[in-house]
Amino acid sequence: MLDDSEYHEQFILEYLPCFTEYFSKTKIEKKIISYKYLIEDLKRIEKVSTEEMHKQILSKKINYSSKKAKNLCRNGIQYKYMHDIILKIFNIQFSPEDYNNKAKLLLKDYSFSELEGACPSFSQKTFDEVLPFHYLNEKGISALKEITWLLNSVLPKIDYCPSIICLGSLLLLFLSKEETYEVLRTIIETDNGDIELNRLRWHFRYTIQENIQMEYNIKTCITELTEYNQQFNQFEKMGFNITMIIRDMFKNFFLDYINFIGITRILPFFLLEGIKGIYRFIYALLYTYNLSFENDKKNGKNISLNDKTQDEIFALLKVKSNRIIDFTHLIFHI
Repeated sequence: MLDDSEYHEQFILEYLPCFTEYFSKTKIEKKIISYKYLIEDLKRIEKVSTEEMHKQILSKKINYSSKKAKNLCRNGIQYKYMHDIILKIFNIQFSPEDYNNKAKLLLKDYSFSELEGACPSFSQKTFDEVLPFHYLNEKGISALKEITWLLNSVLPKIDYCPSIICLGSLLLLFLSKEETYEVLRTIIETDNGDIELNRLRWHFRYTIQENIQMEYNIKTCITELTEYNQQFNQFEKMGFNITMIIRDMFKNFFLDYINFIGITRILPFFLLEGIKGIYRFIYALLYTYNLSFENDKKNGKNISLNDKTQDEIFALLKVKSNRIIDFTHLIFHI
């Protein structure tokens, strides 16, 4: 039986080779070591994410109505299968040469310093401000900036969507630069079409006003649930502004709220089910926060928010997410 330190070492030896050349070993190691439920989560994923299961799913078209695909994406996918599953979700078939030719044509007028410098951020903030945390190395950041410039050139209609950059940083852990661009382009083009927008299958909104409306809709969906009134009344009384929490979570796609194991479990779930999956995940996360604070209270650890700023409150929640919350347990509330 392995102890925690041995299992962390096994994770580094067994799982890190599953990632692309763009990942930062140091950043991933730091996150997994601080997560005390690492062993339980990975064992559960290995139990449900079998080779046979992936063969069955990859043998046919994947869509949101596929029960097996839904269960797999919700319960977790082994890292060695993530690349194939992501491409299958979007039915990505393309030639890397096409990307390279397009990149050379569209970016030929930019110097290297320009591409590395004032990169588009799809917001009023800078590229670095919309990506305060990530798991990429320098080569990965350069690849992400190139992708962002290319998306901005091909799809100039994006007014506001910093989350797309954060999503790109996660996709680069499993996909090539060319594949990441193609997935993001497919998401944006589909989201801006008329495909089932009324059924919450889209992934992002692309103006400030649409994002504000989305935040309002998420809060409304959550607060209208009977369970919310029972579980969250005390949570809000403590001083938590649910709307602000939702905004802070979503703008960076949970990157600094959720530890590495958690964010890589949410990724395929979101890609397959769209914004509906985020609605459910935010509810489950808020529900789990509330249970954690109730447990603190029972143990005599009363949390006072009266003297805390909004950023300090966000930081408090991030600590709970990264170290305390058990994502194996959390997934049952989605």
